Amino acid sequence: MNDAARDNLAREQAALTEALQGHGVLPGGFDASRLTLAAEVLLRKRATAVARAAPDLVRIMGRRFEPHFAEYAKVDRLRHSAGIADAQAFAQWLACRRNLTDSVMCAAQELLMGTRWMRLFHMHSLRRWWLLIRLPGGKITRLWFADLRRGFTHR
Repeated sequence: MNDAARDNLAREQAALTEALQGHGVLPGGFDASRLTLAAEVLLRKRATAVARAAPDLVRIMGRRFEPHFAEYAKVDRLRHSAGIADAQAFAQWLACRRNLTDSVMCAAQELLMGTRWMRLFHMHSLRRWWLLIRLPGGKITRLWFADLRRGFTHR
């Protein structure tokens, strides 16, 4: 195979990959309905990997997980080979959203904690600060405060 043929094949494979991830136009020579079905299956497979890596986040989100994940997958190409890396990228995407409940936001922030023992973040919609603290044994407790002068409240 010469260089021109190799370059052409690489471009065609890249176009197919983009289409399967929902980011590009379907390339010619393929059955559109089969490619659409394959793209949906790959999205479900990716969502399943994230669900395995972050079961608490998925449990808290409930039925909202699938539509939010589909929206995230449209803007974030699959760059991560591990489910946990994709789950953390999804959690970061969720953390930038301002229309989520406290429990979803805290679950996303807990996932972003990684191995750290403490994380402080601001909940814009409620105008309050949250402090997540990892206790011995891995359990995470949540403290929040609306005003520095009033101190923390355990939740």
